Amino acid sequence: MNTLVFSNGTQIKEILVWAIVVIVILFLMILLVLWISKTKTEKHAKALRNSTVKFRNIFLNNTFSVAVGEVASLSKIDRDGMISAYRELYLKSSKEVKDKLIAIVSSSDAIPFYLEKAKKRNSDQRLHAYLQLNRIGLAGLKDFFFESAEKEAEKNDDGKLIAACLLSAAKLSVDENDINKLVYYINKNGKLARGLQEGLIVQAAKAVEAVHGDDALVQIFLKLMIKYEHESSIYTSIISTIGKLGLDSMAVQLANIYSKACNSTSKDASIIKISCLRAFGGLDSVSNQATQSLKSGFKDNDWKVRATSCVSAGLLHLTALNEELTELLGDKAYYVRLNAARALMQIGSRVQLEKIVASSTNKNNDNNSELDPYRKSVCHYVLNEEVNDA
Repeated sequence: MNTLVFSNGTQIKEILVWAIVVIVILFLMILLVLWISKTKTEKHAKALRNSTVKFRNIFLNNTFSVAVGEVASLSKIDRDGMISAYRELYLKSSKEVKDKLIAIVSSSDAIPFYLEKAKKRNSDQRLHAYLQLNRIGLAGLKDFFFESAEKEAEKNDDGKLIAACLLSAAKLSVDENDINKLVYYINKNGKLARGLQEGLIVQAAKAVEAVHGDDALVQIFLKLMIKYEHESSIYTSIISTIGKLGLDSMAVQLANIYSKACNSTSKDASIIKISCLRAFGGLDSVSNQATQSLKSGFKDNDWKVRATSCVSAGLLHLTALNEELTELLGDKAYYVRLNAARALMQIGSRVQLEKIVASSTNKNNDNNSELDPYRKSVCHYVLNEEVNDA
């Protein structure tokens, strides 16, 4: 019996020793793989930097014909380096130089190469191709990006590649049709976050505004708000975008949409109201419609609507809403109290917050409202917040 126990103990000891050896070997292999990966990444980054410098010099120091000859036959790293140099120079060059850069890059095999790469089964390769073509930014690639977004949606990808395609298309937008197509694809694909939806629309709208002006953009958005149902997520993204673009002349439309949402029993009514209030906060001029909508928002049953009203009131520096904001310092929702205090700071009522903090610590104060500990706490926090930021 004793011999058997000793034998089993020896076997267990051997198993543990071998387990430790295997773990150590695996650990060393992982370290080796990480070192190889790091070395490879650093080598690629160095090669890309050198290639970028090389093509920057080619673009700047050679005639057009010589530069075309230099980009006739490129390796993979040289294509990336050429596009990196091209993008860097393009962003800070005159129109004449930009036209020259476009002509040189177009004469190379870079565009056909990346167009072919965009057909690969590997999603990382397709993403790289989309991003490189995005950096080139030729107007003729716009339809390609829209079509690629459609194909990526059919593949049921994670949305990253669709976003890359739509961002590229947005930057190349020049008219109402482009914005309509972009919004259509955004609405069709349900994987794009609301913030990304807004960013894409803003990008396209700014591109169109640069060509056709502010008034044309307003007309486009008026049509979009009629075209899409209030219940769709894209509708609220369109509304929020109005504020990000600073379309002041649409304050009346925003107020009407907000009013309809207040009378709606839809589960999305609060989201629409919040989108309108956010949009008001982005406008440059303060209208009576904005002020009235914010006042209504202060009394909403949904704390998120009340909090958003406070944020927009602060952004618009609405000193006329001092009394309403002060009252909200005692709101039952913490974020409403916090945003009300911050808004009071933005409209120049720091002294008022200091008075509330001082009054709250005065035991002989007969004003019970000033003894509200929540009011004191949030005012004290926001005052300290300003000091820390400074």
